[in-house]
Amino acid sequence: MILSFKKQFVEKIKSGSKTHTIREDKKNRWKIGRKIHFATGVRTKNYNQFAEGVCTLVESIEIKYSYKYKQTIADVFVNNELLGQTIWFDSKLKNSSFSVDMLVANDGFTRTSDFFEWFDKDFKGKLLHFSINA
Repeated sequence: MILSFKKQFVEKIKSGSKTHTIREDKKNRWKIGRKIHFATGVRTKNYNQFAEGVCTLVESIEIKYSYKYKQTIADVFVNNELLGQTIWFDSKLKNSSFSVDMLVANDGFTRTSDFFEWFDKDFKGKLLHFSINA
């Protein structure tokens, strides 16, 4: 199956520093062992398959936001268990748990704030772990 990525993630996938991706999966298509075609420019004339690999693990992921006076909290759940949380005060990142920071790094983001700009509202989906064929 084809997985589409922004160009900013290509080298991180090839180097092995991006070890998973987060996607909606309403039809429950992703299974362990499923072949992956990593590509940019999907459905355009700029299509580029840059790697092949395999799905090694599928987990559920949920990001839930809550808001209190000047404070925003994002709770991150993996397989329905709280992985950790990130807290902003007056729109400034104040605290993030180590486990959330590791998830962010393994998803290819340099900064936790960039990850939460990408996932800026409540989200339910799948955490797809993968390996790249050498």
